[in-house]
Amino acid sequence: MNKNYLITIENKDNKKIYKLFFRYFGELISDIFDRKKEADIIKTLGTEGYGPKLLEFDNKNQKYRIDEYLDDTRELTYEEIFDNNIINNLIIIINKYSQIADIYKYCFINKENKKIIN
Repeated sequence: MNKNYLITIENKDNKKIYKLFFRYFGELISDIFDRKKEADIIKTLGTEGYGPKLLEFDNKNQKYRIDEYLDDTRELTYEEIFDNNIINNLIIIINKYSQIADIYKYCFINKENKKIIN
């Protein structure tokens, strides 16, 4: 469906290394998926601190997207992943952009495997 690449760029002046996440969209579901709306959602989530920042989107052909690469090397705890405040904010964002709610039916389950939000 997609081709995903981690791109590493070294600045020769200051020796800093920058990482980018490049996603080239496949053709399998492109005709039923609104890539522009997806880019808008990713941009909003990144701006709100819920994921990587959108760096570039191919508006003309809608063939690729470049995101900030987040190198999270520590393992998150269950409590961090399923913090109720984060879940509630995420649901507000999902509902704001109704297309993602239509495509991805979401359901959150607590430690006891009980559905908490659907």
